[in-house]
Order: sequence, then C-alpha cells, then structure tokens
Amino acid sequence: MQILEPCLQCEYFDICGGRYFYNNRAKLWLTESEEQVCKTFKHIIDEVRDAVPKICNIIENNTIKESQFEYEKYF
Repeated sequence: MQILEPCLQCEYFDICGGRYFYNNRAKLWLTESEEQVCKTFKHIIDEVRDAVPKICNIIENNTIKESQFEYEKYF
C-alpha cells in the first residue's frame, strides 16, 4: 500500500514516513485530530534534531554508548 496525501507533500515525510499509516488509509479520525498527530510528530522530530549535537557529544565523551540508543526497528 502507498501513503496518501497530505503526508507525501509534508516537509517531515522523509523522517516521519507517514507514521499514522493506518489512519492515512482508513481515515478514521477527524481532520483536526490528524493535524494534532502531525503537530506532535513534528514537535518530537524538531526536539530530537535540536538534541543531536548534545547526544553526539556525550557519545564522543563516553558518557553513554551509542548502543544504548538501539531499538526494535519495526516499532
């Protein structure tokens, strides 16, 4: 199955990938609810982007290990 609009035109799509894929196809939520989900994902992405330099620094200083960021990819 293919992701539908509005996800394909979103500037965050390359990172998000249409995270709420099921709803993208089933259209179970109101537009306002979809917008809130998108807004939440965009906020999380922006916060992580802002934290990347700090994360890289603490990995380089051996404060934490890169392996501590591993997760099950399908989640």
